Formats: sequence, structure tokens, C-alpha cells
Amino acid sequence: MTDAFVPGTIFAKQQSSDSLYALTDGRRHLLTFDEWKATGYQSPTVKPDHFVKYPWSASIYSVSFFGAERESWVWRKLTFEEWSRLGQPAPSSAGWIEGSFYYKYKDSDVVYVALDGSSHALTFAEWRDADYPQPQVFTSMEDMN
Repeated sequence: MTDAFVPGTIFAKQQSSDSLYALTDGRRHLLTFDEWKATGYQSPTVKPDHFVKYPWSASIYSVSFFGAERESWVWRKLTFEEWSRLGQPAPSSAGWIEGSFYYKYKDSDVVYVALDGSSHALTFAEWRDADYPQPQVFTSMEDMN
């Protein structure tokens, strides 16, 4: 290994993707070819894909776990073509997907999650499964813009 990355860096790759990541101290970095070259072409740890989706969404994601912390999970939203090429694996229901935005209105107890241009009012069980994220509070819909 060169001085390009600190000792303990894990070089990671999802089984179904050619993208390489450097995972260091709970941080994830997508490597460029030149960065990978600077490491001496370190062999990545390859992890299997887990296919997940929110029950209310049509979007399917691939996630690979390189540690217990969310920051070490590698996510990728699949296109229909990618999902088909992988054999259309049945996704599991996800409690949380990277990129989810949680919000509520000041005078309401309802917590919403937004992802991929869609919003969904969470049930208490869905909020629990997401690990009770703190929603951003808005006073009106205009505040969201």
C-alpha cells in the first residue's frame, strides 16, 4: 500500500458493481481509477448484494454491508435493466435507505419520508424500523422549498 490511504483502509466492492470504495474510520469514498492506481491496485473485499426496497416504493436498491455502521454500507439504486440482468431478485423490505429525508409539519404528529421524488407518511412501525430518525420540522409546505 502507498501513502495514498491510511493504514486500516478497507477497499470494498459490491458483488454486482464495478465501483470501488475506500472505507476508513466510518467514512466511505468512491475511488477514481487514479486513486486505485495510487494504492497499487489493492484487491477489494467483495461483499454480496442485499436487495431492498420500501414497501410503498417501486425503487429497488442493492446494499452491501462492510461494517455495522451505516457509513460503511454501500448503496446503489438499481435501474430496471440492472435488476433484470441480476435475475430480478426479490427485494426485502427496508427500514431505512440511504438518502431518505424525514420531515413533519409543526402542528402534526405525522412523520414523512421522502426518497426518489416520492413522499410517504410513516406508520409508527415504519418509523421504528428506520431507527426513529429525527425529522426536520416545517411550519408549512412553502417552507420545504
